[in-house]
Order: sequence, then structure tokens, then C-alpha cells
Amino acid sequence: MPCRLTTYRLWLAVLAVALAAGFGGTARASGGTSGVSHVLVLNSWHSDQPWHKEFERGLRAGLERADTRAQVFVESLDVARLPQPDLARVFGRHLEEKYAGVTIDIVLAESLPARMFLNANPGLFPKASRIYAGTGISPGTGRTGNSADGTLSVSMEADFEGAISEMVQVAQPRSLVVVGDTSDAAGRERLQGFRAALAARYPELPVTELVNLPMEALLGRLSQLPARSAVFYLLIFRDGNGKAYVPYEAARLVAERSAAPVFSHWSTLMGSGILGGYLLSAERVGHASSRIMAALARGERAADARNEEAFERRYDWRQFARWGIDRTRLSPEATVDFYQSGLFETYRREILAVLAVTLTISLLCVILFVTNRRLQSAHAALDGERQRLEERVSARTAELKEEIAVKNRLFSIVAHDLRGPFNALLGMTQLASQMSEKFSKTQLIELAGVANQEGRRIFAHLSNLLEWSRLQMDGSRPVPERVPLGPLVDEICGSLESQSTRKNLTIRNQAGEAAVFSDRTMIRTVLYNLIVNAVKFTPAGGAVSVLAEVSDDTVRIIVDDTGVGIAEPRLARLFSVGDKTSTPGTDGEPGTGLGLPICKEMVERNGGQITVTSIVGAGTRFQVTLPASPAGALLPPRPAAAA
Repeated sequence: MPCRLTTYRLWLAVLAVALAAGFGGTARASGGTSGVSHVLVLNSWHSDQPWHKEFERGLRAGLERADTRAQVFVESLDVARLPQPDLARVFGRHLEEKYAGVTIDIVLAESLPARMFLNANPGLFPKASRIYAGTGISPGTGRTGNSADGTLSVSMEADFEGAISEMVQVAQPRSLVVVGDTSDAAGRERLQGFRAALAARYPELPVTELVNLPMEALLGRLSQLPARSAVFYLLIFRDGNGKAYVPYEAARLVAERSAAPVFSHWSTLMGSGILGGYLLSAERVGHASSRIMAALARGERAADARNEEAFERRYDWRQFARWGIDRTRLSPEATVDFYQSGLFETYRREILAVLAVTLTISLLCVILFVTNRRLQSAHAALDGERQRLEERVSARTAELKEEIAVKNRLFSIVAHDLRGPFNALLGMTQLASQMSEKFSKTQLIELAGVANQEGRRIFAHLSNLLEWSRLQMDGSRPVPERVPLGPLVDEICGSLESQSTRKNLTIRNQAGEAAVFSDRTMIRTVLYNLIVNAVKFTPAGGAVSVLAEVSDDTVRIIVDDTGVGIAEPRLARLFSVGDKTSTPGTDGEPGTGLGLPICKEMVERNGGQITVTSIVGAGTRFQVTLPASPAGALLPPRPAAAA
């Protein structure tokens, strides 16, 4: 017995030395600061536990937010590791010595062991207000410091009904599984509280209790859970084999192997793999404690913190993706940890900046493209207009050249073809008038005949010239009517009877009953010129034929001769006014060069076409195609207009 007592006293001496050196707390406190509240926090457990760290973080953040000037000291009893006998006395003496020079204004006992320590040392910091944060407090009492010992409280009683309701709302399970251990009184109390809450809220929901199982057996059962299950983790400190576990590590193993989402009731387990739930938050307990401290520091009456202030709805973002749970089931006030933002959320500013630059560049490209297209269209329009102008200039130039050629041809005709015959005619008439007494009657008759021939030639020149001039004027318009060809050809042949007789030519009228729908005067001029040319260029004993072929709405008139023919180079220029293509006939008959151009002009004005084929030494064929009715005209009929 003395030996045991000596060992016990030795242990207490070692403990006292350790405490004197500042074990479990801050450095030795110095004198107070004017206007600053001094707060001493007594933790029941080891200072490195996650619960205490979260609690202290919430306490300090709350004091700072309330703009409270407070100096906070933290001491830890570490009751799980230090011997219980005489702990209150030895640790109390240590605190008295350590804070001898400091006036402690507020002492907060976190959890039941710390409160029991204060109750065992009523003379410790007698002037300090006391706050108790822990369990064993009747919720909703609304005490304001008027209890027997004046201690204010921050309740953090378990709320299993709230936790179960939150789990059912989020997971919508068909069955529940409870995981925990009852190796101590606290574990048994947790299980009993859970059972009572489930029976009160969801008595019909099936539940399986996996309690006090060896860890491997427990994990095996959890990996085989049916679909639509949910697991509630009540903490494991020891498994069925008696092996000790840190609750966080046990939660990690359970969440890793479970085939269903895991919920719990303590915020310190977040990050272990549990989904979350309605959690008792050490940080919120610390914040509620700071509210009471701030009121005391301002000299105000402080009220106890309600139990619901210690809880929060908190979840792990990563687990929603793992279990495929709809996040819209969460309450609006729920907090989500480990949020993994998408690419857009992570690089929102950069993406928006890139999009803005891209849109700006795209807009500029569109503007440049549209502007370029407009410029191209403008250039194309200008090119088209330039080409049209060039074509118009070219066409007008060709017209001017043609007009100049016509003018030159007209002057040539007037100057040469008319002046020569007029001089001959004037000479003969002058000779006849001055020397008539020297000529016999026969000579005078012969001279008169020559003069008459020259007069007829001049008349033919003038007639063609006037007809051509009339066609060049805009006032000349064809007046179409039905013109029978047979009588018209007979009339023309009769006027040429003396010439054809002199050359012993045969003229055949084979037009028959054919008729054209054209201007009578113009068609007579066309046929007259073609037949005259055939007679002129057909040698003695030859033949001239006029045929008419009716086809649908057109009539093709053919003037054939057995004359000398026309050489190929001259055929291309035969209908041109600007070129002098006229040649004397087989009997020396002169020509004007205007007959065929006049024919072409008149045929086209009546909606027809004229072509020519010829073989030198065999003869020539002119073909004139004219409408037989208004429907066959190539151009619509035009009314006659005054010149």
C-alpha cells in the first residue's frame, strides 16, 4: 500500500510540472489590456481534435464579426488520456498560477467534462461569467443567466428526428441501415435516440442495425446493400473485435465500401466520404458561443443559445455525382462543400474574355466580309456598266462608221453615177439643139433614143436613191396587207418585156396563188429589183424563174436565173450600202449599188429574211421569206406613221 501511494504521488508531481510548463494551453498569460475582455476556453478533449478546431474557428470568427475586443485563451483537459483522480485539483492549481496576472472575464466550458471541472473548482475565476456549451441542457428554457450558478448555455443536443427527416427527403430511401457501436454509454445513448426518432417520424420505414460488428464483416454487409438504401453512421470508436478507431477514419471506410449513400449527424465527418445531412456543427456552436460572449463584453443581458443554432444542412458535392442524387431536393439554406466547378465556372472571366474577343473578331470579320462583298458587287456593277458602255460605244461607233460609209456611198453615187449620165444627157441635148440642121432625121431619132435611155437610167438612179433615203427616215413604216404574188410578178415582167425580148430571155412566173402579208409597195420594190438584177446578169437565151413555196405561216419566194453568178468574196458584201458592189450587166446595163441593200431593208421591216446563193457561170438564187399571215411575222405589225 505505501508503495502504491508513493507511485501515485510521484505521478501527480510529474503532472504538476507538465502543467506548470504550459501543457495543453497557451504560453503563460501576461497582464491584461485595458478595454479588452479576457476569455478562457476549456476544452474537454485534446486540442488537436477536429471538433475543437472547428469550434475555435467559429468562436474567433464570430467575435471578429461582432467587432468584440477579446483576448482568447484556450486550455485542454484531455480527459481521455490524463488520469482522472485529483485532475480537477491539480489542473485548477495550474490555471490559478498561469492566469494569476490576468483578470478572466468569461470562462467557457466546452462539453460535459469541462463543466464538471468548473463545478469541482467553484473558487476558480470567481468574477468570470460562465458559459457551458454541451449536452444535458433542456432545450427551449430561455434562461438568461438567472440559474442557480448563473451559467449561460449553448445547447448541442442530438436532433436525430431532424437528421432522419433530412436523409429521407434527400435520398428518398426504401430502407435504412444504422451503423455504430455500443461499447460505451454514449454509444448506447446515440442508438437509443436514433431508434426513438425513427419510430416517431417514420415507423413504417424498414431499418437494419449493423452494430458492434467486426470492421471487415461490417464492410462486407455494407457492400451488399440493396438499391434505394441509405446508411446512417452513429460513430464507431471500437468495432466488434474491440479494435479502436478514430470516428473519422471509420466513417471513411464505411463510405468507401458502402453500396448506398452514407449520412451522419456530425459536421466533423465531412470529407470522409459521407454525403452529409442535418449536422451538429462545432463551428456553429462556436459562433453561438461568441454571440453570448459579445453581449457580455458589451455589458448586455445575454440569452442561452437555442439547440437549432448548432445545426446546419451540409453536403459533399462529390457524393451527389457518385450516387446520382438530384441536388434540387436540397433545402435552399443547405451548404455544399467540395464544390467542383465546371470549366466555365472555373475560368469564367477568361472564357468570357475569350468569347468577347472572339465575338469582336467575328463581328469585324462579318463587317469586313459584308464590306468586301459590297465592294465586289460595286466593282462588278461598275465592270458591267463599263462593259455595257463599251458595247454601246462600240455599237454606236459601228453605227457611225456605217452611217459614214452610207454617206460616202451616197456622195459617190451622186457625184459619179448621176453626174456622168447627166453630163452625157446634157451633151446630147446640147448637140441636138445646136447642130440639128446637120443631122438627118434618122440620126436625130437615134440620138433621141440614146437620150431617152440615159434619162431612164438617171430616173432609176433617182428612184432607188429616194427609196433608200425614205427607208433611212424614221417616218417610213410598213403597212401590211394580203398581197397576191402572181399578179404582182406579171406586172413587173410586163414592164421588163422590152429588155427581156432584146436579150431573148424567158421569164417564168410560177408564183401561183401564193400571197404574202406585207406592205404592197415595199414588196413590189423588192421583187422588181430582184427580177431586174436577174434579167441584167443573165446572158442572151437564158431564163429567169419566180417561184413561191407556202409553208405553215410563211411564204418563200425564189428568184432563179441562169446568169453569170456572183463570186464568193462579193456575196458577203452584197447587201452592204458602204461597199460599191454594183457591176454592169451582160448587155452593159449599169447599176446603182443600192438595189439589194434596199431589198434587205424592206424585207426585214416586213418581218422577213433574204438570202442568196450563187455559182459562178451557172446562175444565182435569191430567197425571200415573208409572213403569209400576221401570225407568221417575225416582228409585230406596226401602223403607218407620217414622215
